[in-house]
Amino acid sequence: MDLQTIINIVVGLAGALGGFILRATWEDLKDMRASITAFKDFATETYMRKDDFRDALREVRDVMTRIEAKLDNKADK
Repeated sequence: MDLQTIINIVVGLAGALGGFILRATWEDLKDMRASITAFKDFATETYMRKDDFRDALREVRDVMTRIEAKLDNKADK
């Protein structure tokens, strides 16, 4: 075998290995994107947004304030 044949084999093997690594990385990236999309859908359905939670908490505080005022009026009588 001459030097050119050896170089061609080495470059071919390196290209094949690089192609395999790139393909595997691309497949993992696609799987990750699908997983992130699924998690976004899950989080949207399962968890409450911060501003929605604040609104709900504000309503609870308003009700508690009214109850406290009623109790104070009841205690004054």
